[in-house]
Amino acid sequence: MAKAWIVDRWLKDAVSVDNDGNTTRISATSTMKRKLTAKTDPLSLSENDLPREYRTTVFGKGLRWRVNWYENSDGRKKLRSKSFQKYADAEEYKTALDDDVRSGRYQNNENRQRTFQEASDAYLRGKHNLKGSSLYRYNRDLKKYVLPRWGAVPLSTITKEDIDIWVTKLQSGISPVDIDRTKHQGLSPSSIHGIVAVAFGSVLRYAAKREWLRKNPLDDVELPRAIDNTADGDDMVFLTYSEVEALAAVTDEKSDATLIRFLAYCGPRIGEAAALRVEQVDFEKRRVRISRTLTVDANGKPKTGTPKTGKSRTIAFPEFLADDLSELTRGHNDEDFLFRTKQGTQLNVSNWRNRVFRKAVEGAGLGDIQGLKVHSLRHTYASLAIASGADVKTVQRQLGHEDAAMTLNTYAGLWPDRLDEVADTMQQKRSVALRNPTSLSHHV
Repeated sequence: MAKAWIVDRWLKDAVSVDNDGNTTRISATSTMKRKLTAKTDPLSLSENDLPREYRTTVFGKGLRWRVNWYENSDGRKKLRSKSFQKYADAEEYKTALDDDVRSGRYQNNENRQRTFQEASDAYLRGKHNLKGSSLYRYNRDLKKYVLPRWGAVPLSTITKEDIDIWVTKLQSGISPVDIDRTKHQGLSPSSIHGIVAVAFGSVLRYAAKREWLRKNPLDDVELPRAIDNTADGDDMVFLTYSEVEALAAVTDEKSDATLIRFLAYCGPRIGEAAALRVEQVDFEKRRVRISRTLTVDANGKPKTGTPKTGKSRTIAFPEFLADDLSELTRGHNDEDFLFRTKQGTQLNVSNWRNRVFRKAVEGAGLGDIQGLKVHSLRHTYASLAIASGADVKTVQRQLGHEDAAMTLNTYAGLWPDRLDEVADTMQQKRSVALRNPTSLSHHV
């Protein structure tokens, strides 16, 4: 943005034309200007004191002094201005404006007035590659928790202190929500992370990237720390073999018991299991091809889509599951669902969770395990596999994580500490090598 400049709205240069047609611009004299400034009513100034050719068409109307500047808005250059009665006030404003431009503090008019709701709408319109389930969670958290507090608030006025107060209210259950009550149950650290860092934060990061914000106020906010996922936190539950079998044993249908075991001993997501077809099971190799998942669209309606990472994968199942899985395929076509309702239709995951899994949890006497949910069976697979000696790449491939780093970040604490084992092995091999000098080699 170029520097600002001051315009006198009431005075202009007179124009003189000589005999050859050349023009000369003549500014008002200092005496004329002093007389104008001294007048309370500028229109009472005589023609002798200030000839008409020095007066603009708006002479004596409105505020005399105007500060003009250009700013960029959505890729276009726009003229902005602010008017003042006194020159000293205009000069002060111009100086401050130039200083803001030099220091990077300046924000254009649209950005100062742009609300969080506007930024949120723009952000969501651009999420063409976001999966329906993720978009649904964004919309849900924005609508329920974020927009009731921030929707009408201009982005430029959001401060770290305001966000801190909001986070505290989310914890205590007194933050506004979109339903007809003033309170909601206090939220867990993981829920707050999803609402504040993901839903709210994604919009702020989008706005900051487009320079709608001078600085993202969320950058300096410390969110409540979730309990370590590798400990017995409320987000991670690991069942034992006995607990898995107890869940399966109390189900009414053999197919439901098989699904519980399949989730716990193979690790797919429940949506991936619900989307499986008979043809995707290879009993000779004990492999299942995961290529689709049952998810929801942006409105929360069920639909079938690609797995979370967008990539297909093949997972292994233990031999003790072969007979149970084979029984599910008997008498069915390749295109039939592997896990299905009594009517042969695709499982409704939400219904199965409420009708079968929760009932099994209570029936197995596991209702006192805080945080136990269907997804816990996937975590259970990871813990049982790691305890059985699986390395990080094996667990990553089976679970379908994007990369090994994600697997390590999630389950690092489950791998045993092998420092002593490595040190002891080095001790043994060194002793053998020293007893047999010919086995030593020298490298240059």
